[in-house]
Amino acid sequence: MTDPIDTAETAPESVGGSPTKATRRVRAVVPPPDAATVLAAIAAAAEAEAARQDADDGSEGGGRRANRGVWIRAFIYVVGFHVFAAFVMLLFYFGGRNH
Repeated sequence: MTDPIDTAETAPESVGGSPTKATRRVRAVVPPPDAATVLAAIAAAAEAEAARQDADDGSEGGGRRANRGVWIRAFIYVVGFHVFAAFVMLLFYFGGRNH
Protein backbone atom coordinates (compact mmCIF):
# COMPACT_ATOMS: atom_id res chain seq x y z
CA MET A 1 0.00 0.00 0.00
CA THR A 2 1.35 3.46 -0.89
CA ASP A 3 1.42 6.49 1.35
CA PRO A 4 -1.55 8.75 0.41
CA ILE A 5 0.24 11.94 1.48
CA ASP A 6 3.48 11.59 -0.44
CA THR A 7 3.84 9.24 -3.38
CA ALA A 8 6.41 9.11 -6.13
CA GLU A 9 5.55 8.66 -9.78
CA THR A 10 7.84 8.20 -12.71
CA ALA A 11 6.95 10.15 -15.81
CA PRO A 12 8.81 10.12 -19.09
CA GLU A 13 10.05 13.52 -20.16
CA SER A 14 11.94 14.37 -23.29
CA VAL A 15 14.87 16.73 -23.06
CA GLY A 16 16.68 17.41 -26.27
CA GLY A 17 14.92 14.55 -28.04
CA SER A 18 16.06 11.81 -25.66
CA PRO A 19 13.42 10.35 -23.35
CA THR A 20 14.44 10.22 -19.69
CA LYS A 21 12.72 9.08 -16.52
CA ALA A 22 12.00 11.83 -13.99
CA THR A 23 10.52 11.40 -10.54
CA ARG A 24 8.00 13.89 -9.26
CA ARG A 25 6.19 14.08 -5.97
CA VAL A 26 2.41 14.10 -5.91
CA ARG A 27 0.50 15.18 -2.81
CA ALA A 28 -2.97 13.96 -2.01
CA VAL A 29 -5.69 16.59 -2.00
CA VAL A 30 -6.87 17.35 1.52
CA PRO A 31 -10.22 19.09 1.86
CA PRO A 32 -10.04 22.51 3.52
CA PRO A 33 -11.44 22.87 7.03
CA ASP A 34 -14.79 24.53 7.52
CA ALA A 35 -15.05 28.18 8.53
CA ALA A 36 -16.07 27.45 12.13
CA THR A 37 -12.92 25.41 12.72
CA VAL A 38 -10.73 28.12 11.23
CA LEU A 39 -12.37 30.87 13.30
CA ALA A 40 -12.05 28.78 16.47
CA ALA A 41 -8.34 28.24 15.80
CA ILE A 42 -7.79 31.96 15.16
CA ALA A 43 -9.64 32.89 18.36
CA ALA A 44 -7.62 30.37 20.39
CA ALA A 45 -4.37 31.72 18.95
CA ALA A 46 -5.40 35.32 19.73
CA GLU A 47 -6.30 34.39 23.32
CA ALA A 48 -2.98 32.59 23.78
CA GLU A 49 -1.07 35.60 22.41
CA ALA A 50 -2.96 38.00 24.69
CA ALA A 51 -2.28 35.78 27.70
CA ARG A 52 1.39 35.60 26.79
CA GLN A 53 1.67 39.38 26.50
CA ASP A 54 -0.25 40.05 29.73
CA ALA A 55 1.87 37.68 31.78
CA ASP A 56 4.89 39.71 32.88
CA ASP A 57 7.04 37.43 34.96
CA GLY A 58 9.65 40.13 35.59
CA SER A 59 12.27 38.54 33.38
CA GLU A 60 14.39 40.72 31.14
CA GLY A 61 13.09 39.67 27.77
CA GLY A 62 9.45 40.45 27.87
CA GLY A 63 7.05 43.33 27.82
CA ARG A 64 7.47 47.06 27.68
CA ARG A 65 10.42 46.99 29.99
CA ALA A 66 12.52 45.25 27.36
CA ASN A 67 11.47 47.79 24.70
CA ARG A 68 12.48 50.65 26.99
CA GLY A 69 15.82 48.94 27.60
CA VAL A 70 16.47 48.77 23.87
CA TRP A 71 15.86 52.53 23.49
CA ILE A 72 18.11 53.34 26.45
CA ARG A 73 20.89 51.15 25.07
CA ALA A 74 20.56 52.74 21.62
CA PHE A 75 20.74 56.22 23.19
CA ILE A 76 23.90 55.28 25.10
CA TYR A 77 25.49 53.91 21.92
CA VAL A 78 24.65 57.08 19.95
CA VAL A 79 26.01 59.37 22.67
CA GLY A 80 29.12 57.23 23.08
CA PHE A 81 29.79 57.27 19.35
CA HIS A 82 29.50 61.05 19.23
CA VAL A 83 31.90 61.44 22.16
CA PHE A 84 34.39 59.17 20.41
CA ALA A 85 33.97 61.08 17.12
CA ALA A 86 34.56 64.39 18.95
CA PHE A 87 37.75 62.98 20.46
CA VAL A 88 39.03 61.90 17.04
CA MET A 89 38.18 65.34 15.61
CA LEU A 90 40.16 66.98 18.42
CA LEU A 91 43.12 64.75 17.59
CA PHE A 92 43.00 65.89 13.97
CA TYR A 93 42.57 69.53 15.03
CA PHE A 94 45.55 69.57 17.35
CA GLY A 95 47.62 67.41 15.01
CA GLY A 96 47.02 69.77 12.07
CA ARG A 97 47.70 72.87 14.14
CA ASN A 98 51.32 71.86 14.81
CA HIS A 99 52.29 71.75 11.13
